[in-house]
Amino acid sequence: DNLLWLPSVVEELLEGEAVAVDIEGVNLCRDGRISIIQVCDAQGRVFLFDITKMGSDAFIDWPGRPSLRALFENPHLMKVIFDGRADADALWYIFGVQMCNVYCLQVLHALQFSRPEDKYVKGLQTCLNMSGVVPLEEQKRQEKLREEAKALYEPKRGGCYEVWEQRPLQPILLDYAASDVKFMLEMKRRWAAAEIDDVVQSITQDRIAHAVRRWEPPQGPSMAKRDFPLCEGFAQVQPDMAGRPVPRADYGSPDYGAPGDCWQDQSQSTGLVRQYIPTSPDLIVHDRYSLYIDPSKS
Repeated sequence: DNLLWLPSVVEELLEGEAVAVDIEGVNLCRDGRISIIQVCDAQGRVFLFDITKMGSDAFIDWPGRPSLRALFENPHLMKVIFDGRADADALWYIFGVQMCNVYCLQVLHALQFSRPEDKYVKGLQTCLNMSGVVPLEEQKRQEKLREEAKALYEPKRGGCYEVWEQRPLQPILLDYAASDVKFMLEMKRRWAAAEIDDVVQSITQDRIAHAVRRWEPPQGPSMAKRDFPLCEGFAQVQPDMAGRPVPRADYGSPDYGAPGDCWQDQSQSTGLVRQYIPTSPDLIVHDRYSLYIDPSKS
C-alpha cells in the first residue's frame, strides 16, 4: 500500500515473461470498486496491491517510475488470468487501464477438456483441483479458507463485500486473496500446448473486449455459460446486445473513446459515455450512462 516502493516492484515484475493476476473488490465491474490486486510471479512470490488505499495514484506512470498501468498494458509481459472479464471491465471503466497480452486459464481448460455439448465453463477451484498443482493437504486448507472468507464477504452467507475495504484487512481475506493466484502459473505450465496457445490468447482478448464493450457489466449467472466455440483457429465475431457484429478491435483504442468522455443529447444535457463504440453521427445519448444507435439509421 506504499506508493514509494510500487515502481520498484513493478519494474521487477516486468523483467519476467508472465505473471498471474486476480482482483478483489466491491461489486467488481464498471459500477463497483477495486480493493486488492493480486500478482504472482514465476518464483511463486505473491504481491498484494492495496487499491483502496493507493487509489488512482497506483495507475499513474512517471518517467522511470512505472505504475500498475505499465504492468497491465505492457505487451511483452503475459498476464495469466482466470476469466477476468469483470476484472478488465473494472480496470477500464474506473481507471482507464487496458489488459494487454492476456491468457485465460478458464479458456485453456475448456479447449483442452470440454466437449461440444458442455454449455458451461468450470470455476477456478474446480480447475485447480483437476490440475493436480495443489497438494491434497493444501486443497483441504484452501477449502476451509474459502468457506471462512466467503462467510465474510458474500451477502447470501451473511457477509458484505465492503469487508474488502476495511483496513487493516482481515488475515483470512489476505490469505484467501493470495491463494487465488499462487498456483495459476503452474496450472498453465501443466495444461498449455504450443499448438493452442495462440488460440487461447485470441479467444481471451476477444472475450474480454466483448465484455467491456457490452451495454451491461459482465455479472450474473450468465457468466458461467461458455461464450466461445471449442474449435481451433477462433476467428468468429461476437454479436452485441442488438445482434449486430462487434468488430475485433482494441477496446482501448481511440475509436472507442476514453473513460469520462462526454456527449450531449438533443436537449443539450451532458451524459457520461459508459459504452465505448465507434463514433458515428447515428449515435444518440439515451440516458446518463449509455449510448445507443438510432434503429432507423442502422
